Amino acid sequence: GQGIAKSGRGASGVQVLGVEPKIEATFSPVAESIIEGSYLEAKDKNKVVIGSKLARELKVKVGKKLIVSTNDVDGNLVEELFRVKGIFSLGSPEMDGYLIQIPIETARRLYGMQPNEMSQLGIIAKTSKALQDEIAFTRTLFPKQDVAIRLWDEVLAGLAAFIRMDKTSNFIFNGIICFLGLFTIWNTILMSVLERKREFAVMLALGTSPRLIQTQVIGEAFFLGLLGTLMGLGLGGLSCWALQTLGVPIPLEESTTVGGFPFPTHV
Repeated sequence: GQGIAKSGRGASGVQVLGVEPKIEATFSPVAESIIEGSYLEAKDKNKVVIGSKLARELKVKVGKKLIVSTNDVDGNLVEELFRVKGIFSLGSPEMDGYLIQIPIETARRLYGMQPNEMSQLGIIAKTSKALQDEIAFTRTLFPKQDVAIRLWDEVLAGLAAFIRMDKTSNFIFNGIICFLGLFTIWNTILMSVLERKREFAVMLALGTSPRLIQTQVIGEAFFLGLLGTLMGLGLGGLSCWALQTLGVPIPLEESTTVGGFPFPTHV
């Protein structure tokens, strides 16, 4: 829902998101981006987490009071007093200055909704097949109600297009790298063969068959490729481990946004 967050030193328009804290804490970027205080818990009632930019605009800190004014489902003007439990920083000025999260039961009371009533339900699946099964099952729960069920790439079309473009460019660049790698190996073997003409001539003079010499060259190429593959897997694996655990800081003051989705400056 929409609303206005007010403190003793300012006011700002906000988007109010009611969440189930225990579930949200397991995957939400907001829960992972708390820089002051802590994230919401199931026992919390009138607690709120806000973005760092909004906290600066309203001049509030953890533990300070905040009033949220909005209209409920009947159009009545309502207000609720909250206390700031945590401040997050997603790196996106739009998100850090606009989004606030409160417990879902408090949100239902604030907006005059019924118990277990909601405006949006997110389903996360591990595989595409499981997601399709979940969608089919969800449709059976709401056979006659006006409920829209959409995949994430339909809701975030810009982000989905960016991912498809990124995969295509990766495929092209990987093809170029593989071609250059194969060309380098072929060139190395060719130079090795040309520089060993006298060695092969002596072997032929001693009675070695041409097929055996071909087998020797192919064997050398095989072991050269095997050694290079093992070294590549080792160095590549260590590089991926370092990138996954340490990350790479990008020299940008603020994160970039793709399809409305903020990407942090530390990848």
